[in-house]
Amino acid sequence: MNNNRLKFLREHAATLERFAVETASRSDRDPGNLLLRAVAHNQRQCADEAASELRQALKDSVS
Repeated sequence: MNNNRLKFLREHAATLERFAVETASRSDRDPGNLLLRAVAHNQRQCADEAASELRQALKDSVS
């Protein structure tokens, strides 16, 4: 895997993580906002998937 792809995955995973944390924080401050809670959940899933993809790409680049 080339370095540009790994760089992209690192940056993408970090951005999604930041969005997930920020949205979860907003959701915690407004627990009655069901749409915001759903968005926070979705963003957490996306961030976790991106982190998993990055881990796999790093593992593949070593082997």
